[in-house]
Amino acid sequence: MYLSMVKLPRKLNRILNLNERGFTLLETILVMMVVSGMVLFPIMIIPQIREQTEINQFLSKWETQYHSIQQYAIFYDEFTTMVTLPDSDTIAFRVPTQSEHILEGDLILPSNMNLISSSVTYRIKPKTGILSTIKAIKITSPTKTILIKFQMGSGKYTIEKFER
Repeated sequence: MYLSMVKLPRKLNRILNLNERGFTLLETILVMMVVSGMVLFPIMIIPQIREQTEINQFLSKWETQYHSIQQYAIFYDEFTTMVTLPDSDTIAFRVPTQSEHILEGDLILPSNMNLISSSVTYRIKPKTGILSTIKAIKITSPTKTILIKFQMGSGKYTIEKFER
């Protein structure tokens, strides 16, 4: 039995609005367009968010590894090295005087990033932590170019990000 055929009290009938018609086709289509837009917008942004997250994670790992190897050179009075290997998109951190040291490791770039710089060995001097060369490290991703620039006479650096 249909609800509209049942005798209901007036208050309940007013609450349910059984005398009014449903939505028109235009209203339904408009609501569907708004809902689909709300669903598709995040889907279109996910690749950009993912790329930005990968870049930030890589740079965070690089900074941690670089600071660790630099601090080791300062405190233990030994040379340490950082080597860029563009063929394998890797940055290697080494303690030359010790094999298999805990600070040694290879930092591999995410699959969507490329190391553009040539193969360079950066020697970090004992006691000071100063780099022997200041050549910048250039990394590209689908939407950004990242430059890690080292300052002359110190172990400091700046990271610059440019849109491609």
